[in-house]
Amino acid sequence: MLLLAVGTTQALLVCDLLLRRIIFLFLPGKRSGIQRFADNAALTSFAAALLQTAALPVLVVASVVGTLERSLSLIALTFVAFGGLMAMSTSAVYAYTVLARLYNVSVTPVVMATQWLFVLLDFVFRAVVPLYNVAFMSGQIGRRLVLPYSFQRS
Repeated sequence: MLLLAVGTTQALLVCDLLLRRIIFLFLPGKRSGIQRFADNAALTSFAAALLQTAALPVLVVASVVGTLERSLSLIALTFVAFGGLMAMSTSAVYAYTVLARLYNVSVTPVVMATQWLFVLLDFVFRAVVPLYNVAFMSGQIGRRLVLPYSFQRS
């Protein structure tokens, strides 16, 4: 709650600063050229920061799309080149057999080990989480109900 109050106060102070600068820009007053320049500089730096913050999600999306585009185009080019070589090859069946064996020897054990790891983690979490819930609930009951009411005099 205190953090919310501090954030609100800070936002109100920044808004007060900006509104005062805007008023000084548009209403005639006894301000020197340096003070008007400071007003303009404060407003333009705020506008630049606001635009930079607003453009940040667009830049992130563009970066992610660019990275995916490069990766996917390289993978597609590799598949097209491999398919072309397989179509021109006289021993395509042998190449398919070698690729299947390579997959079965290298990728399948990793997939199976990962599957077993997740099964074991599931078993551990199914055993530990109820015990943790009981311990946590008992601690909360003791801390929030029993202790506060045990020191009250009736």
